[in-house]
Amino acid sequence: MRLISELRRRNVLRMAALYVLSSWAVMQVAEVLIGLGNLPQWLGAATLAVLAIGFPIALLFSWFYEITPEGIALEKDVPDGDSITHVTGRRLDFMVIAVLIAVLVLFAYDKWGRSGPPEHSVAVLPFENLSADSSQDYLSDGLAEELLNRLAQIPELRVTSRTSAFSFKGQSVDLRTVADRLQVANILEGSVRLSTDNVRVSAQLIDAKSDSQKWSQTYDRRMTDVLDIQSDIAQSVAAQIAPMLSEASQKRVATSPTENVEAFDFYLRGREYLRRPAEIATLASAARLFNAAIELDPGFAQGHAGLCETHLENYIFSRNADYFEKARTACLRALTLQRNQWDVYLALGKLYRNSGQFSEAITQLDEAIALNPRAVDAYLVLADTYAAQNKHQQAEAMYRRAGEIESGYWGVHRAYGNFLYSLGRYPEAIERHRKVIQLAPDNGIGYDNLGNTYLAMGQFEQALETFDASPLPSRWTYGNRGLVHYFRGDYRSAADDQKRAIAIAGDAHDAWGNLADAYRFQPGEEPNARGAYERAIALAENEIDIDPNNWYSQGRVAMYYAYTGAHDKAREAIDRALSLTDDASAHYFAARVWLELGDDPAAAAAIKKVIDGGWPEILLLADPDVKTADLL
Repeated sequence: MRLISELRRRNVLRMAALYVLSSWAVMQVAEVLIGLGNLPQWLGAATLAVLAIGFPIALLFSWFYEITPEGIALEKDVPDGDSITHVTGRRLDFMVIAVLIAVLVLFAYDKWGRSGPPEHSVAVLPFENLSADSSQDYLSDGLAEELLNRLAQIPELRVTSRTSAFSFKGQSVDLRTVADRLQVANILEGSVRLSTDNVRVSAQLIDAKSDSQKWSQTYDRRMTDVLDIQSDIAQSVAAQIAPMLSEASQKRVATSPTENVEAFDFYLRGREYLRRPAEIATLASAARLFNAAIELDPGFAQGHAGLCETHLENYIFSRNADYFEKARTACLRALTLQRNQWDVYLALGKLYRNSGQFSEAITQLDEAIALNPRAVDAYLVLADTYAAQNKHQQAEAMYRRAGEIESGYWGVHRAYGNFLYSLGRYPEAIERHRKVIQLAPDNGIGYDNLGNTYLAMGQFEQALETFDASPLPSRWTYGNRGLVHYFRGDYRSAADDQKRAIAIAGDAHDAWGNLADAYRFQPGEEPNARGAYERAIALAENEIDIDPNNWYSQGRVAMYYAYTGAHDKAREAIDRALSLTDDASAHYFAARVWLELGDDPAAAAAIKKVIDGGWPEILLLADPDVKTADLL
């Protein structure tokens, strides 16, 4: 009690309250300035760190020093009769009350006082194709997308992402509803009609609140003038929404990515294929078209970036290492040509993330965000990069930031849901994956992730129903459905589904490994099991060559080695995996390795870590290797 009385007398408690409230207000101001000033996101964390360091300093100052009429003096040097701490205390009380009122006003404004979307916000809807040939959609969509990308590079504007804006394509929704869903004040819409070598482009900027036209223009030009049309629209829209553009922003909005119209046409066609679901044929067409654009204009940086992204998607889809090297070459070429295009930095960030070069990935993604603060995909890749380093707080902050930018983008909810799944936060993950299905009902990926979450929870019937409901089955649909059959003891059906997954993505080592597991429990299939494991080993080692920090591939290849009798390699690989992560799945791989190597105590310890990491016992009891060992 004496200590508390002394803290009160010396105004330490008042100082603590004042400091905390003032710090909160400073962080709110910092958040606004970072957003408006296009400043790097780390400034927020740096501000918080400085404030945290200053807190104990302020308390110590309040304890040891006193403010007197003559100035600041050590508390021990002030005679008892001369102390005015009671006067200073009242002043601090008034300051605390004033700051508290300011905090309440800020909080109330943030929660209830926002009257609507900012005036400088805009959504670029897909332009309507009025040509007789529906195959010309690539031109109308491509022009709208390139306008969006160009406007998004202007810090003075708030531009909705392509994915959110283009989700309204083909829908009969009034513009006010669109603006309300996308939280924008302005809508840019238009149409394109192509006839032989002539093109008519009409565009209009609509004030969503009043439903009135702010600006409109129709261009009847030769196709060779399409780049000039695009520049004129972008500059006109920017001038209407944000008349006071900086010199740098004016330059960005006026600059064309290429002067070669034919190269630009090939580029737009390539982007159209790249937007489609990842399949071998569509990605091959995208690569062919980007190459055609580059042949016509070797200095077309976005063409090289598109090629990089295509090869990277091919690598992610097929796990073929050749595509990775092609992606690296195209990305580095794009960077050499153009250092101020945000999509080039995003492509590089994806490349480095997939090769485990995390610090380089973060550097490139920060550059992308600096150039386009609303590049939602850059935030998602950045979050994924942090998650891969087990920096979960930073990762979740980036996922949340992406959600603030584009709450209607299914990709945000999918990525965030997968992150929550990896942490064992299954109910939260289910909520996100259901949101994916709601926003993209024709895309099977929401069903894949939701079913996989039910599988991880040991809810096999719900998992099976979800996989079967997928409108567009993928290799993940078949692969994870095969795991459900495997855990239920239906090894023939498990093998059949893994074969379906391999038919789609023949270089996916986990599909080959799961096929081998299913063969292992079928009499007479032992030779096929070994062959599948050996194929899985070769593919996994390819991935590890590219990214030595890939704990998932390290852990799985350890199992493959164990089941083929290469016990020393199995030990080396599992030790490497566990040095990279404490993820429950890695300990599950370890448990299977130790069981196969006959080390039951090590297996039991690994199983305990699996359960501690969030895996339900029902899932482990369904695993034929773990169940046979009787360690639970």
